[in-house]
Amino acid sequence: MASTPNYTAQIMQLQKEIDQIRADFTDNDNAFFLCSMAIIIFLMQCGFAFLEAGAVRSKNTTNILIKNLLDSCIAIVGYWSLGWAFAYGDASNSTAGLFIGYSQFFLANFTDYPKFFFQYVFAATSATIVSGAVAERCEFVTYIVYCSVISTFVYPILTHWGWHPQGWMLQGITSGIIKTTYLDFAGAGVVHLCGGSISFVAALIMGPRIGKFPKDGEEESDEIKGHSVPFAALGGFILMFGFLAFNGGSMADIVKPGEGYIVALAMVNTILCGAFAALTYLIMHYITHGKWTLLLTINACLAGMVSACAGCNRMEPWGSVFVGTGSGLIYLALSKMMIWFKIDDPLDAFAVHAGGGFWGLISTVIVGHEGIAYAVAHAIGGKDGANNEVAQSFAQLGWQFVCIAAIVTWSWLWMVPIFLFLKKIGKLRVSEEVEINGLDIYKHGESAYPLHAYGHGWHEFEATGHGLPHAKNRGRTLSVNAEMSLEQLAAVYERTSSISHEQEATKRLFAPHNDASRKTSKVRSQNGEHLPNSKKSSSYQVHDSSNMTSTPNYTAQIIQLQNEVIQIRADFTDNENAFFLCSMAMIIFFMQCGFAFLEAGAVRSKNTTNILIKNLLDSCIAIVGYWAFGWALAYGEASNPTVGLFIGHSQFFLANFTNYPKFFFQYVFAATSSTIVSGAVAERCEFITYIVYVTVISTFVYPILTHWGWHPQGWMFLGFSSGSISTTYLDYAGSGMVHLCGGSISLVAAYIMGPRIGKFPKDDEEESDEIKGHSVPFVALGGFILMFGFLAFNGGSQADIVKPGEGDIVALSMVNTFLCGAFASFTYLIIHYITHGKWTLLLTINACLTGMVSACAGCNRMEPWGSFFVGTGAGLIYLALSKLMIRLKIDDPLDAFAVHAGGGFWGLISAVVFAHDGIVYAVFHAFGGQRGAGHELAQSFAQLGWQFVCIIAIITWSCFWLIPIFLFLRKIGKLRVPEQVEVNGLDIFKHGESAYPLHAYGHGWHEFEATTQVVPNAKKKSVRVDTEMSLEHLAAVYERTSSVPYEQETTKRLFDASRKNSRARPQVGEYVTSNPKKSTSYQVYDSNDKDNENGRI
Repeated sequence: MASTPNYTAQIMQLQKEIDQIRADFTDNDNAFFLCSMAIIIFLMQCGFAFLEAGAVRSKNTTNILIKNLLDSCIAIVGYWSLGWAFAYGDASNSTAGLFIGYSQFFLANFTDYPKFFFQYVFAATSATIVSGAVAERCEFVTYIVYCSVISTFVYPILTHWGWHPQGWMLQGITSGIIKTTYLDFAGAGVVHLCGGSISFVAALIMGPRIGKFPKDGEEESDEIKGHSVPFAALGGFILMFGFLAFNGGSMADIVKPGEGYIVALAMVNTILCGAFAALTYLIMHYITHGKWTLLLTINACLAGMVSACAGCNRMEPWGSVFVGTGSGLIYLALSKMMIWFKIDDPLDAFAVHAGGGFWGLISTVIVGHEGIAYAVAHAIGGKDGANNEVAQSFAQLGWQFVCIAAIVTWSWLWMVPIFLFLKKIGKLRVSEEVEINGLDIYKHGESAYPLHAYGHGWHEFEATGHGLPHAKNRGRTLSVNAEMSLEQLAAVYERTSSISHEQEATKRLFAPHNDASRKTSKVRSQNGEHLPNSKKSSSYQVHDSSNMTSTPNYTAQIIQLQNEVIQIRADFTDNENAFFLCSMAMIIFFMQCGFAFLEAGAVRSKNTTNILIKNLLDSCIAIVGYWAFGWALAYGEASNPTVGLFIGHSQFFLANFTNYPKFFFQYVFAATSSTIVSGAVAERCEFITYIVYVTVISTFVYPILTHWGWHPQGWMFLGFSSGSISTTYLDYAGSGMVHLCGGSISLVAAYIMGPRIGKFPKDDEEESDEIKGHSVPFVALGGFILMFGFLAFNGGSQADIVKPGEGDIVALSMVNTFLCGAFASFTYLIIHYITHGKWTLLLTINACLTGMVSACAGCNRMEPWGSFFVGTGAGLIYLALSKLMIRLKIDDPLDAFAVHAGGGFWGLISAVVFAHDGIVYAVFHAFGGQRGAGHELAQSFAQLGWQFVCIIAIITWSCFWLIPIFLFLRKIGKLRVPEQVEVNGLDIFKHGESAYPLHAYGHGWHEFEATTQVVPNAKKKSVRVDTEMSLEHLAAVYERTSSVPYEQETTKRLFDASRKNSRARPQVGEYVTSNPKKSTSYQVYDSNDKDNENGRI
């Protein structure tokens, strides 16, 4: 037949097109996935920078920041020129190829840039780990040398061994039925064990910082505190966010069947490991020290995430309990061991990265699929072939130990000689003078906090004599030179104060009120291999479509092509949706950092650490509770339909579960709901109360609400039907489930707990006594992060991204979210300016967040014009509720009730009013005489009535759980901290960690900071400063009294004096010149001379 050849040609052409679609989709989607993950991992450099900067003293902050900046720069040059070739270049000689690659130097004849980008950020991470171990004493040239060597030679060759198909560690050993390979999904060994091992030898060879350990041989260390707990916490939050991409992105591919499931599983296991490590360490520390530590809990959490790297893709979530708990204990042991042996590691880099990396490589063989735990269980159960499984798993464990020894040996083989050589030539460590005075000025010429940049200029409020304790009523005063920096002022205070311990000092100071990411160790799916589908119990079989042979059976060929198209669609749908949900969930997870800094900036400095640790633990407690019970109660099926109206009861502990993308997304919603309450009870809530309410909300209250409203069996979701009228619960992104729930609980918590001491006057006046937060920038930082997060919160609630039009809905949701926030901001800002004459920032941020909360319910089903009404209404509601709380004397420091309950309530109502099929459209159609408009009106008002029913149910359910709990805790005296603790601050009393420890400030320039200080001429303009002045007030005093506007000249004079080691001090009564360019002179006087009272402030 003449048409037969045409069929053949058409079928062949169709086959080519299908193959091309598959190839294009595979390449581009994988490239987008790798680049997206690599960008987030790149941000981890910022996390390392701030974690380290906050953990060192202020005089070394600039030094830390520039080192972490240059890590990225040095690493990419080294990895581009040589590193990639050593790691992934092929070797023509098979023997040489076991150990090193040697092609594609300088990326010659190279195109796989997504893989290069992803591997480069891993190389930079490996190098930056060492920075924390040698902080505050390492020569800058030493840093450049070790960073270059690690990223160019050490790490690349290790990755060749473990992740290149030719590498000897990946190839493993084969003996009969035993076959081993190197198991390390995301770099627990080649990244973290490598960097951690080098950190150990670097700290050992470099020696401890001056003053770290006592000279009398005592075992306990003399703790040197970092200068900024908030900076350390910021770095920790960024690193936790980055680890999700670090581990999840190591899948490298996202298009083959089941790969999206593996990415989500890796992320969930990463968070679980970090959570169990953090909780393990926190509990152990509280038992032994009686304090809820933040900084060490952050380190433990990071150690848990490091340990997850090796096997997060190949273990069930229950395995994370074992891995995370073990890593918490290992971190505790290694951290104590380093102190015992007097090895100074300021960031615990060895304990976190080497300890976590080592345990990760071991634990993946124990609890991973086909690991020792499974083999032993099968052997006990008498399963056929169990003995072979046991032999295989223990052989694999032995090979992991061989690889561990190889990684440590290789890392030391390079770096020990280099460190010893640099020490020999005097380039390893800075001089004693530089270390004492700080590296920032000596090495970089840039103080992190120059005093000349401070000062508010509020002369009306900071007038002479305003707010200062009178000198006659104090036992000691402090004379301060106008050219002193904040660090120096703190150091002078430290030396002159009779208070010997930091707790009291702080109290007094503040008292005034892949191949690349699969790393080639992941064996790629072969023909005939079955991979799981994330949403189904069935499996797909991988086949090579290029092997299809031409046959006259056109029907069979057409059916095969149809099956391939169906397969492509299924793979695309599952993996794209998984990637979309995981990406959005990661951003929402980062909102915890936003809440943390919004709240930390809005409270007084004495409670900063308390706020930060609560928001850190929100993520940890919530995932444990939601994994154990929350998911089952929310989305578990109920065999009894009546029971199913109210609660689910299957898949507890995620048993027989695969839909990890949805779990991850719903978990971050649960964590958000519980963290809202923290702001309402800030500065006075007992820590045990916080643990209780977070556990209850994330484990029971929120999950059951979501079952009611978002599960197909839930009674709110089913609504009611009467004739042609049918209602359901309309809440696209959690205006009710998340925000109205959290906001309602915030109201009852704030009311039962009572206001902060000093918040409201005792004479029944209506106006409140405003208690200001300590850092507007922190509030703004938190606000910006939350605004960023809300775009994913609302846009990601679409859940799917592959059906026609779903991308448009995601974008519409994001646009409406920001429009609502913008109109709410404008509304509040304008009204506040009209009534107060000021353009307020802090309250405008809250109004913006209220608008975004109100957008949650209906941002997917209204046109942008509707955002004007929703946003404007949200701004007015926030204004009204905020004022109402003050009038009723209910103290809500973060306006959690007004923002979340107010915004959530208005969102649920406005979603019916302005929706596409809502009341506004129905009324418009009725006035226009459109047929069926009466039915539209009836339907829309019935829906509005059902929304009110759901609102009442949400509030009632939330309060039903938490009111009895809060009342019980108040009854037993565990609801609120004692008055003494509240007045002096929770940071020291509850956590033992001041957010800004005084001892961490100051350069130690003792030559300049004599007991008798240089001050302005007493007869003309003198300054007497009490030791209890805040740093901010000292800066204001400086601004008013200093005649030296040039910081450069000031710094020069300080160092000239210090370097000359001049012992000549100014004498009492002597006049000295402050600035050669000025004619002003200053007179030295004894600050204890009570006869000299001129010019006292």
